[in-house]
Amino acid sequence: MRSLILPLAATTLLLAITPSANAVDLIVRRNSDQRDGGKLSKMTKTEVTVTKQVGGDTTVPVNEIAWIEFDGAPASMGLGRSALAAGQLDVAAEQLEQALQESAGVDNPGLRGDLEFMAAKVLAVRGMTEPATAASAVQKLKDFVGKNREHYRFYDAQLLLGYVALAAGDPATAVAAFTSVSTAPWKDYQMAAQIGQGRTYLAQDNTDAAQREFDAVASVNADGAAQKARRLEAMLGQADCLHRKGQYQPAIEALDKVIDESTAADARLQAEAYLLQGACFTSMGANPKEAIMAYLHVDVIPAMSREADLHAEALYNLARLWNQVGQQDRAREAADALRGQYPNSEWAKKLGG
Repeated sequence: MRSLILPLAATTLLLAITPSANAVDLIVRRNSDQRDGGKLSKMTKTEVTVTKQVGGDTTVPVNEIAWIEFDGAPASMGLGRSALAAGQLDVAAEQLEQALQESAGVDNPGLRGDLEFMAAKVLAVRGMTEPATAASAVQKLKDFVGKNREHYRFYDAQLLLGYVALAAGDPATAVAAFTSVSTAPWKDYQMAAQIGQGRTYLAQDNTDAAQREFDAVASVNADGAAQKARRLEAMLGQADCLHRKGQYQPAIEALDKVIDESTAADARLQAEAYLLQGACFTSMGANPKEAIMAYLHVDVIPAMSREADLHAEALYNLARLWNQVGQQDRAREAADALRGQYPNSEWAKKLGG
């Protein structure tokens, strides 16, 4: 299963964006249908303010923001965002590069920073699947946080930096990135930082230290959708620790709870849970069909299969397990899909052939 701390900027980045008298920037909130439109008048790494034509200012905490639709943003920016969300990395990279070119002369550091963050995220997501490219994603994210200390994407970039640094085999950078996230003023981000530290311990085979981090987060009385999602991530980490300690049945039961309590918005979490269940069934030496059923969830459910690194892992295991139950044709299909879709992944290389 799955940094060097830079000094904080001394000043706040103020964005006064006035391309036209009727300019409207739109803040899209997480876990809500609410939208906040107006002229974006102030941005920091913790909050964004829009000034409405009627009704004054509205200030939104960054942990409630899904994204911002900037007035005057090129259409390619929205297309790139949508492609990234759908896991279409080549399309996303092309559209975002076009958007960066089209906005080159625009005096809007908030928009430019958002485009740079998404472009770095494309590299990071690819790096999770192709570890050989992870180091370039690490550098891209370091560059972003270094020059965007008061951008609303700052903490998201640090969290992403932590995970791609783990994929790159750079735990020092991961620790520093997660430490930076722990300074965020919101409980859900603090929980995310602690989970990241736990995963760093797992990457270093320090299961006991990892379990202490996961236990602390799982014991939080979660308030709201974001905190509940982080708590489920911690429960997933606890199950990973149980698996590593050979306690397979308790791990499977814990994973059932994670899956049952998660929602459609937790697709990556669910995919990780099914992968770990498959690993538990395999480690138990149980009927391979139980492991196959777990891995198949990640292969056939679109919201999960778009998580490229997890899908590649599922295909690798399916290619092995189908052979064990005498389904050679399906084994070949899984192997061909792995080599065709993720030829540079660690799993394709591990499969060989």
